[in-house]
Order: sequence, then structure tokens, then C-alpha cells
Amino acid sequence: MKLITIILWAALGGFVVSDWGPVDPQSPPAALVNLEYIGHAAFVIESPTGTRIAIDPFNSNIWLGYSFPDGIKADAVLVTHPHYDHDATYYFGDLTSVFRSPGEFRIGDVSVRGIESEHAGRARFLDVGQTPSNTIWVIETGGLRITHLGDNRLLNEIDLESMGQTDILLINAAYFDAANLDMFTMLIETIQPDIMVPMHYRHHEISDLPRSIRPIGDYMAAYDPLYVDGNIAVFDPDNLGKWPGLIVLKPSPEIEPWSDDLHKAWIEANEGDEKLSDSENETDDARAEEALWEGLFHYESAMDLAPDVLRFGHGAGRALATLGQIDDAIETLDHALARAPHADWTGRVRAHMLLGELYESSGFPSVAIAHYAYVAGQEHTHETSLRERAIQRLEELRKE
Repeated sequence: MKLITIILWAALGGFVVSDWGPVDPQSPPAALVNLEYIGHAAFVIESPTGTRIAIDPFNSNIWLGYSFPDGIKADAVLVTHPHYDHDATYYFGDLTSVFRSPGEFRIGDVSVRGIESEHAGRARFLDVGQTPSNTIWVIETGGLRITHLGDNRLLNEIDLESMGQTDILLINAAYFDAANLDMFTMLIETIQPDIMVPMHYRHHEISDLPRSIRPIGDYMAAYDPLYVDGNIAVFDPDNLGKWPGLIVLKPSPEIEPWSDDLHKAWIEANEGDEKLSDSENETDDARAEEALWEGLFHYESAMDLAPDVLRFGHGAGRALATLGQIDDAIETLDHALARAPHADWTGRVRAHMLLGELYESSGFPSVAIAHYAYVAGQEHTHETSLRERAIQRLEELRKE
């Protein structure tokens, strides 16, 4: 296995550790590859010439409990799959190139290769009409090969053969669980990474969310990683290394925890979800309608607290539509979309699909067509059934 000296630039501590002692943080050695950990599964790789590749940016307002930092620059963004915690490309603007599909690409002095694979939890996604794809990204620059697994299911021999050997592996912390030991062992023996950097765990120093994943210490109990006092590691492929093969980076110091209002908004929205579910399962019409009105109240409370979160407006629109308040539902959804420039792609697809159905039922087929066309054009979405339905409605409306 190739040995690599790692020069760890402690972004928070203000120094660089090397074989030769402290180095001025303002003058890092030239021709090295920077790996910057943003948080969750998001990284920025900077090549020796300064080409910056971001991977899996996350949405600031959903699930994680903290924000995506402002002002991160990248020449291109790689996305493993279109979930809100991996595909917030809107933070980089319309002029930044985005790569979501498998293939081979070149950005400056960086070569990237996307390998087609599958998201973990296939059955769960298929049950709700989604396609659980996941692209494994292999990035090569400065003599290093870096592999980002995304939310991939446990790897099989085809995946491993396609990936080949790698120098630095960005890996979901769940792989370190004892239950995945056999897969983890096969992974390490096959691709032989020099360095592993875990991702996709709870940053408990920032937020107690999300509760469905654990802090990094829980995953590392059986291991002895190097905890770096900063969120940047600088790798030199030409020097021998003495560092351990497992490195834990801190999240970006620019990440901020959710505000109290956003926390309260999600509590209200979750109450709204429960009431809509109660309404759908209720056999008594009067009680079902009462649950809908209660759900609508909670969604509207969430919208008042955090008007830029599209999911709250979508929930209110669904409740109003079910109550037969079609005009109010349309107005609510239109306004919610206008107030949420950084809404996640799944939320946008669902909102536009519902608007298409509402406009069609209201006798405005031309407006409905525009919304269906938006959904049909989202080739990267996991919302497979919604996209197929939008394509079907487009064909039928255009024939009329």
C-alpha cells in the first residue's frame, strides 16, 4: 500500500503539523491537495492549481439542525444523490457546473469519474415510488485518488472493481458499526485506502439533531482515529507519512445551529404531518375534517415562524386542497415557492406537481402544463412516480 505523508492544517487551531514541525498557516506548502470538511457528507477538494470541487452540499433548513455556510466557492459540484442533505447545489448559483450522473469528466486539473450504484434502503424507497440511485465519485488530482461513497448501500464486488484502489476514502460512519464488519473488511482489503475520513454523523457540538444518526464517538468506539483540531487536511502524495489511516475532521467553523424559531417551526410542522395522517386514517368524515383543519393550523404556524421553508407551505397547500379550498391552496403554494429560493429539489417537485393538479382541476390546463413540465424535466429526482405521472399528464393535456 502506498504511504502518504499528511500535513494537517488545523484551520481552527491556527497551525500546520508536519514532519518538520509547525508551519506558518498563511504559507502552506505548494502543489498539495486540500480536503476541507464542511459537515455531514459535504467536502471541498482543492487541487494543486486551486480548482475547487464541492461534494454533496446539504440544505440548511431540513433535518440536520444546522446551516450550510455562506460563501463557499467551487468550480464544480458533485452530487451523489438528490436528497436534501446531499444535493443543495442552489447555494452555489446557476453558473457553477453540477454533475449528478455517472460518467467521466474533467474540471481544470481534476478528473472525476462517477460510478453508478444504489442508495441504502432500496425497499423503503421503492415503497414510496422513488428510485434509490447513488453515484460513487472518484476524484483524481495532484497524484491522489479520493473516493466519496455518498449514501451507498453496502458495496458489492461490481462496485469495488469499478472503484479500484484509492488513496483517500470518504466513508459513511455507519460502515464502522460492528454489524457491517464483514463488508468493511472486504472494502478495505479491496480498495486499500491509505486514509479514511468518516462522514454522515451527528455533529453534537452544534446540534442534538438529527437523532436518527449518532455522534462520531459512538462509531469510533472500537477504533483509534486521529482527531484533527480543524476542518482542513492537506495531503502531500510525494512524502512518506507517519499518520494513522483514520482521520476525523471537525465540521466547518462557519456552520451555525438552527434558530429557536426554526426549531419551533419544525415542531409545528411535525404536528401538522401527524394530523394529516390522522385525517387519512379516520373513517368518520367529521373527525377527518377536524384533523385537517388542525393540521392546517400547525402548518400555518410553521410558515409564520420560518416562511422560507417550502415544506411548510407544501403541507398547508395539501391540507387546503384536501379540504376543497382550491384557490387558497394555489395561493399558498405559489407564495411558498416564491419565498423559498433555497428549497430542496424534492420539495420543489412535490409543490409543482400539486400545483399542476390544482390548476388542471380548476380549468387552467396551460398553467398546469407549465408545472407538469417542471416536474418532468427533473431527470435527477428520486421522485420517480411523480415524474412519470407528470409526463403522462403532459402527453394527455397536449393532445386535448
